[in-house]
Amino acid sequence: MTILKLLEEYAKLHEDNPSIGYTESGREYIASARQFYTDVKKAENYFRKGANGEKKRIGIVGENSYSYLVILFGIICSENIAVPINQTYADEMLCQFFKKTCLAEAICDEAYADSLLEMDTGIKIYSMEECFAEIMKEDEKPYIDSDAKSSDIILMLLSSGTSGVSKVVQLTNENLSTFPMRVQEYDRGKAKKSLLLLPFYHISGIIPLLEDMMLGNLIYLSNAKYLIRDLEQYDIEKLILVPAMLKKVLGQCEKNEAFKNHCSNIKEALCLGAPMDDALIEKMKANSIEPKTYYGMTETTGTVSGEGKYKFGACGKISPFCQVKIEDGEILVKGPNVMVGYFNDEEETSKVLKNGWIHTGDLGEIDEEGYLFVRGRKKNIIILSNGENVCPEELENRLYMCQYIEECKVFGDEEVKAEIFCGKHKNMDEIKQNVKDYVRSMNRTLPPSHKIKDIVFNDNPLKKNSMGKISRI
Repeated sequence: MTILKLLEEYAKLHEDNPSIGYTESGREYIASARQFYTDVKKAENYFRKGANGEKKRIGIVGENSYSYLVILFGIICSENIAVPINQTYADEMLCQFFKKTCLAEAICDEAYADSLLEMDTGIKIYSMEECFAEIMKEDEKPYIDSDAKSSDIILMLLSSGTSGVSKVVQLTNENLSTFPMRVQEYDRGKAKKSLLLLPFYHISGIIPLLEDMMLGNLIYLSNAKYLIRDLEQYDIEKLILVPAMLKKVLGQCEKNEAFKNHCSNIKEALCLGAPMDDALIEKMKANSIEPKTYYGMTETTGTVSGEGKYKFGACGKISPFCQVKIEDGEILVKGPNVMVGYFNDEEETSKVLKNGWIHTGDLGEIDEEGYLFVRGRKKNIIILSNGENVCPEELENRLYMCQYIEECKVFGDEEVKAEIFCGKHKNMDEIKQNVKDYVRSMNRTLPPSHKIKDIVFNDNPLKKNSMGKISRI
């Protein structure tokens, strides 16, 4: 299956039903499934003509928007390779990634295009706004018949690991279409209004979008900057975001009764990019919000598990299109969702991809019902000087049960330590003492080697990567 064929199925299935919603210049717009498919076909023709029969790697830099989405899928359907890149990087870093991914050209929001044009990027830089305007002049009828194959590489994404240097993951038509095709077998039920806040430069922004499209949901495009505004403007029933954003929403609900009323119809939250801690799940339950999550990584196209009803602490049941096994505690995955490899990096590819099985680096287990539980990162395990192994994620999950802790990171070598951010309050001395008391009480229930011996209080939020995960570097 190719993405072009998938979008054809989507347009036939949902036709004139509202599909993609967005706000532009203060005005709300909604595109139907048929309209979105038509616009993508125009973009496909535009990029086919521009490629002149060559297969190009085309970068995209910008905030989530309808034009971004049309351009992204237009590049993919034209048999070129789309390379979405985090727009928050400094210009110099963007230039580095342009070279690392060997781009032929890049399409950028005007906010980024102007400064990049002044730099020696070595490639052509186009304005996204001007590009989209030209696309809308195209005919939707095929410029040339597609001979795309399911094995064609169509998307390159930077992996967002919590440690180490990011690598460029290469994904195919088959990789990207496998999970959305599975969605067609679901009982769709009543269509929902979703708010998507995850960026398109990350797999967890693309996969839930395709899932909701196939379900027939109306997806409003947003980002962290406009989260509160959009929740007040749209009657949202489902959130797609990282846990840190959901904490912000629930915190605002506690402070503001009017805002809480705006969020009263939210019944489901799909949290991706980082694990949900127990305290967050309890708050969701208190607000009658059903927790949902997948387990996956960029290298597995974001989806390995997520089937079935939510089970506390689990990442859902294993998806039927892939195989999962546990070796020495590590999760290994095989199936049509597994990447073909890292771009221009055979050495790193061979380290993680062996005989078709990708070694995820995550520790986990599968229960008797087939639910997958992720226990932490293999690389994150703290090996103390006495040889004891400590999983920092398990301790962090318990720390988050303390109401005064907003963010935390467990680390150490000789002994276990914790870095903690409690937000900004007038009575910080009192709050810090409450945290110390909580840790002291928690330590009584832990083995000697796992006890937190030192607390480092940070006055600012902890350093994070592009997806909101707390960095361990």
